[in-house]
Amino acid sequence: MHRNTVVYRMNKIEQLTGRPLRDHRSAMALHLACLADQLGNGV
Repeated sequence: MHRNTVVYRMNKIEQLTGRPLRDHRSAMALHLACLADQLGNGV
C-alpha cells in the first residue's frame, strides 16, 4: 500500500471519529473497538 494511501485513510479515520490517531490512547481505543466488532461478527 502506498504511503499516501495510508496517510489519507488515517486522516479520514481521524475526521470521522474526531479523535487523533497520533494519540496512543485514541489509537488503542480504535484498535480495541475494531477487535470487539470482529468478535461480535464472529470473525
